[in-house]
Amino acid sequence: MKYIVLSIFSIALLTNCSVNRELTSHRSLANLIGSEIPHEATLMEESEIPPIISKDFLNYSKYSLDFNGITFVLAADQNETVRYLATSNPEFKTPQGVNLDSLLVDTILLAAGPMVLDGDSTYLLLKSGWWAVYSVKTLEEKREYTTFEWFFLK
Repeated sequence: MKYIVLSIFSIALLTNCSVNRELTSHRSLANLIGSEIPHEATLMEESEIPPIISKDFLNYSKYSLDFNGITFVLAADQNETVRYLATSNPEFKTPQGVNLDSLLVDTILLAAGPMVLDGDSTYLLLKSGWWAVYSVKTLEEKREYTTFEWFFLK
């Protein structure tokens, strides 16, 4: 009986550590916005920049940063201050657990406001501050099965 209680306690402790580590990771990412480009980030060539990156990023220098095994694109202004970060990595999850496979219909409940249509993309601001992005074409083709294409934070 002692071993069962100890095992349950160990599982609860490990699960809590995992959740805390994930929350700390999201806070660390959010802290990049408005700060200088981290020294670990590398300047990206135009050919390396994913085509899904928002037109909002066009006037910024783009850097690649690997963070906890996930590659992010950092957009920095002329003062080398990070203004946006984005990812289309399937391993990424927002603090609410939203990822590229999350359905739009399920995620709308986590929204902090209405969807914003801009050209061929639609943006959904989540309560965590992350924006989930999908294309209008995807919405027309899949309807309720629409999933996301990328995420960004500003």
